[in-house]
Amino acid sequence: MSEKLDHVVYSKEVVEFVTVAKEFCIFVESFSEISVQDFFEKLRKFLPLIYLKGSLLPKVESDGYSEVERFISEDDWNYLRENLKEKFAQYDEYVGVFEDRTYDEDEADVHSLSEDITDIYNALKDFIICYRNGLVDVVNEALWDLKEAFDEYWGKSSVNALQIIHNLLLNEIVVDDLHAKNHNRDMKDSFISRRQAELRGEND
Repeated sequence: MSEKLDHVVYSKEVVEFVTVAKEFCIFVESFSEISVQDFFEKLRKFLPLIYLKGSLLPKVESDGYSEVERFISEDDWNYLRENLKEKFAQYDEYVGVFEDRTYDEDEADVHSLSEDITDIYNALKDFIICYRNGLVDVVNEALWDLKEAFDEYWGKSSVNALQIIHNLLLNEIVVDDLHAKNHNRDMKDSFISRRQAELRGEND
């Protein structure tokens, strides 16, 4: 048992990441219960912490053949993304902050805050479910996959979304809560409600 607990997946960096990731996912799942202004305020605090903890994750070796299990389906991803897009309304789209190529302004890539947040949520939620349920070898592979995904996309999404949200709040843009149309949406049959029910069952 002690050898298991000595494994890198139980290191301080990973445990701290899981703690923060769990809180972030719970927060995102509460999108229907919070105003857009408050949602952005909390994201401004969460995103740098998520990025920091992601950057501190230890590097592990992949076994090269195990497939990492996915828990958030494409339908789940689309459900969350569409609801966040509706919530963010005119604040959702933005021109890419950092790009890998040079182009005319008219050709600039348009990005989406809702897609950024959903991608981050997806990566974190898949990992913490695996961490909760998986064997050491399975979690090790999921940690390798998470670290690769951080380097490839969700670390960048965290930085980009933070800069956009920072500018929105810095310029004191007034967010009209009438745009948060999903405040009254029936959530009882959503995948988020199912995940929250599973979590409550864990804590009983």
